[in-house]
This record gives sequence, C-alpha cells and structure tokens, in this order.
Amino acid sequence: GLLLTIVPAAHAGVWQDTLSETTGFDINGFFDGRAGIRLQDDANERDGSLGELRLQLIAERDFDWGHLSLKGDLLHDAVLKDSSAELREASLLLYPSDNMDLKIGRQTLTWGTGDLVFINDMFPKDWQAFFIGRDNEYLKAPSDAVKTSLFFDDYSLNLVYTPVFNPST
Repeated sequence: GLLLTIVPAAHAGVWQDTLSETTGFDINGFFDGRAGIRLQDDANERDGSLGELRLQLIAERDFDWGHLSLKGDLLHDAVLKDSSAELREASLLLYPSDNMDLKIGRQTLTWGTGDLVFINDMFPKDWQAFFIGRDNEYLKAPSDAVKTSLFFDDYSLNLVYTPVFNPST
C-alpha cells in the first residue's frame, strides 16, 4: 500500500499540470485508506471492523463572474464488500453584486459557530462517518440547494432553499 501511495504522489504534479492546461480546471484530490481488526474473537462479528479505500477528486475553475466546483468520491469498503461513488459537490457560485453571493447546485451546507456545534444547524449529517473516524468534512452530507448570502457592514444574511429534504444517516 505504501508503494502505491508514493509512486502516484511522485508523478501527481505532472498529470495535474497537464490536466490543468488542457481543461482550464484546477484539479486536486487525495487517496485515503483505513483499516481495523478485532483483537478478540466474536462468533457474531467479522474479524475486520474497518476496511475503506477512498479516492476524492476535486475540479475547480474561477471565472470573472463566478466559480465552478466539482467534487466526487470513489469508495470501496472491504468489510462490506461494496463499492460506491458519491457526488459531493457540483455547484456554481455567482457574484451578482459586490454584497451578494449566489450558490446553486449540490453543496455541503453549514452555518453557525463551528463544525461541531449544532444548535441551529438543521442540514443533513452522516453520523456513521463521524463515529468511524472519517475527516470532519464527511460529517456534513451534501444537499441540492440554492444558497444566497448577503453581506452588509455589520452583519450578513444567509438564505437557503432545499427543494428536496435530505435526511441524516
């Protein structure tokens, strides 16, 4: 596994520069692997408790009028013997005026005082990701929404419209 991580990392800059020049997008990402085993035998449980491989790719491009962002994950779970793909973000951020942002599309929504304070944060969460130790970014589940942010001298106002309710998992 270490060799598989080192070799692509050594050549990542080459293919990243080539893709950026060809497409005009800044392309980034990461590869993450995690594993866990049980230290005691349990007839009702598998020996492996965690076995994930994840590849996340991010493509972004700035324009004079806004920002386009795409983020997706490929995930393989060796314990569940399951593979999946998830589109975490496909959004367009527009700047209609100096004091207004408009973000349309699939996005991770949050507001409040911090990532782990949920006093008034009613957006969907992925509690499984939180409890098995994934990065904090996976605690917040993506939603299809329109978010408008208005900025004033002493305060800001965020309005969010989600046409379809997404529950927490």
